[in-house]
Amino acid sequence: MTGRTSHNALPRDPSSIGTRSRYAALCLLSGLVLVAAALLAVEKFPDTELGRTIDAHLTQLADPESWIQ
Repeated sequence: MTGRTSHNALPRDPSSIGTRSRYAALCLLSGLVLVAAALLAVEKFPDTELGRTIDAHLTQLADPESWIQ
């Protein structure tokens, strides 16, 4: 299979590997910032409706049994 319809893989672009790892690190950092902001909101406003709602959702997410429906 060496013709025009070959399934041979194209060579990888070395610069795409660095871009992918930076993107993954940025996604991870963004997720951690979001969770930290939610925890800070719960700690700062524990008796408000927002604080109770966020706390309930985070508690549900912390339970692996709730992930399986």
